[in-house]
Amino acid sequence: MDQAELDNLVFYNCGPAPMVHAAVKVEKEFCKPGQIYNAIDYMTKCGVGICGACNSPDGRRLCVDGPFLVEES
Repeated sequence: MDQAELDNLVFYNCGPAPMVHAAVKVEKEFCKPGQIYNAIDYMTKCGVGICGACNSPDGRRLCVDGPFLVEES
């Protein structure tokens, strides 16, 4: 792939955290973190961001900030 194709590359990952983190590790070899979007299966209870059950490790809430979260650098 040439640089123009790599600049337009986007990855979408859906699944459990171990699988998504493994995929991101490989994907970062080909693109910048801002080109990677993840929907990790976190427990969702209230659906409006009050209970915090769906918090990602960095504090973003899947039910409010998701379902796809941009990969952090």
